[in-house]
Amino acid sequence: MREDGWSPETIAGRLPIDHPELTICHETIYQYIYAKRIKSRGMDLEQYLTLKRKRRMRQNGRSVRRHSKIPEAVSIDLRPKAVQQRKQLGHWETDNVIGKTTDKTALSVTVERKTRFTIITKLQDRTAATKTNALLNRLQKHVTRTLTTDNGAENTNHKTIATSLGLSMYFCHPYHSWEKGTVENTNGRNQEDIFQECKY
Repeated sequence: MREDGWSPETIAGRLPIDHPELTICHETIYQYIYAKRIKSRGMDLEQYLTLKRKRRMRQNGRSVRRHSKIPEAVSIDLRPKAVQQRKQLGHWETDNVIGKTTDKTALSVTVERKTRFTIITKLQDRTAATKTNALLNRLQKHVTRTLTTDNGAENTNHKTIATSLGLSMYFCHPYHSWEKGTVENTNGRNQEDIFQECKY
């Protein structure tokens, strides 16, 4: 968290991959961060979280979708294993960064896995049409083989994106943000700069 800006979810997801003998639940990390005994020792670990909340949100404050509601979404389980190796150009990850809940705008952040080349586009709203246009306009001049994203409603037009750009599109499991860790880490490391960009 301190050195790389990883979220607890990313840490929990990557730990058994990098160190098969170790596991941890992201909830355990959150409980440690917000524990009173930690705060009493002057360890303000929440400052390393993406949203830097001083207090935890209600744990069951939103419903969890176990399966994607996006029609004909292709699971990341079917994504070629070669994508994970970062040896081939053209494999991208995308995500939306949202500021205040009262603000309808957002930023589309799209990162190429091998080079970490990053494209940031301001979205006037969070609709699927706006997200689709942003991806088509910004990616058409680049090598595109695959695009990995989450199950947000803004990705509903995935078939249009895949056909127009000639790529295969894959979806993470719901609430498994570490499965698109490249863009998640990019957002975490550059959170303040990205939100500053939202003002313009």
